[in-house]
Amino acid sequence: MEIGFNSGSATDTILSTRDDIKAVSFDIMHWDYVYCAKKYIDKMYLGRHPLVSADSTKTIPKHTPETKSDLIFI
Repeated sequence: MEIGFNSGSATDTILSTRDDIKAVSFDIMHWDYVYCAKKYIDKMYLGRHPLVSADSTKTIPKHTPETKSDLIFI
């Protein structure tokens, strides 16, 4: 789980290490380049990265009960 996708560089690093890793990110999508970064991540790591576009203080409590994370990156 990643809080703050931004340019996607941390997500890219994490997903590039192994093919069996999935990462879910939460971001408010404030900057235009976030959309470009998401397109790149989706192209490189098809189906391995859902991005929740909203305030993480509201979305994580709703998302967390059904999600088990080995790593939380803020």
